[in-house]
Amino acid sequence: MPRILILGANFAGIAAARAIPASASLDVTVVDRSASFEWIPNIHELISRRRTTASLRVDRRRMVRKAGHRFVRAEVRELDPARGIAVTDTGRELRFDACIVATGGVHDDFGVRGAARHAMPFKSVADCDAIGKRLAELARQATRRVAAATSQGTPSKARTSSRSAGQPRTSFTVAIVGGGIEGIECLGEVLRSYGDHQALCVHVIEAAGQLLAGAPRVVDRAVRAHCAPYPVNFHMNTRVTAVTHTGVGLAGKGRPRALLAADIVIWNGGARPSSVLARAGLAGGPRQWAPVTTTLQSRRFPNVFVAGDAAALPRPISKQAYFALQMGAHAGRSAARFVEGLRPRAFHPAPKPMLIAFGELDTFLVGRKSVLAGTALALVKEGLLHATLAQLDPPTDTDAALALGRRAVAALRAAALPELLSIERLLRLPGIRVLR
Repeated sequence: MPRILILGANFAGIAAARAIPASASLDVTVVDRSASFEWIPNIHELISRRRTTASLRVDRRRMVRKAGHRFVRAEVRELDPARGIAVTDTGRELRFDACIVATGGVHDDFGVRGAARHAMPFKSVADCDAIGKRLAELARQATRRVAAATSQGTPSKARTSSRSAGQPRTSFTVAIVGGGIEGIECLGEVLRSYGDHQALCVHVIEAAGQLLAGAPRVVDRAVRAHCAPYPVNFHMNTRVTAVTHTGVGLAGKGRPRALLAADIVIWNGGARPSSVLARAGLAGGPRQWAPVTTTLQSRRFPNVFVAGDAAALPRPISKQAYFALQMGAHAGRSAARFVEGLRPRAFHPAPKPMLIAFGELDTFLVGRKSVLAGTALALVKEGLLHATLAQLDPPTDTDAALALGRRAVAALRAAALPELLSIERLLRLPGIRVLR
């Protein structure tokens, strides 16, 4: 019986599993070290406590079982594509005729001194839940200190912002490292919950010359305009040289090295490949993604397909969930064709706009030729969450129906997705504007 092994069970891995028809003549095994699928595009909302951890997690075993396949909870330590063997951390050998590698990326602190110890990563549900709890505790502490200072009638030793200069303040300083999508969505949630806190001060540190590098500059300008009434400081063309328990060291062109005080450092600096890629010979080095052909096959091992963030395509695309879903589904179909002796087809990504949430202040829909903005677009992002989860975890049994109920929506059909992203329909929503 032909065997297909899928490594990783988030967007690309689950999409691959669902694309392979359940068959008595095909053996499909999905491996992941975690029991829960995580909806990463909305983890920023855990920072403001607007969403719960349970609402962003789905049982992986149930999802794989619905697809008609087997789920193994384990971590793959060794992958030998030439021999068709994967070895888990428990020593179990999993043999395969075709393998789909969908391991995604892992948190990357770029080796910055102290970052691993003192900075809080922003990569998973658990990460953002921890950030949310820490911010809430810092806000409570700052409130108590302000109240104590006010009752004693003595100003505290505190930083001031332009909106409240001269008033007594205590430290509640947030440093956000990285001004990409994650950093901006993180900033939006901080302002959603604590924008009116009298002790808040936020620093956003970005190595590039603009926020959301790669997006039109009009989005950068819109974000800055929204932040004008708040104590938000942007440090552009600046890199972090060190992280301590009291702040971050900064350096950049034309500026001397400096130490920026902070009560919490949130790291949105990016991701690096899983180490399994280099160890298996799928990538040339530990910091390289796995190069693939147009069919998503490894350039070294034709029996290995790479999907999602782990893949380095001939023509790069952004590492976003919707592309991971497309690549995963294509890899699943291609692996099934491969084990049947058929030639895999080329992958052609369908263009999709990018949705960027900015707390309750705004939401941006970034397309190839236009940028729409408006708080009503948050409903589109919410609709995409529930529509996609309804596809990946259909409410066909009691557990899934209850999970969907907890998300408080009815299942939306796949046909709803293009409707939700129709520019003509979106422009009819109140408050939607075109950024120029």
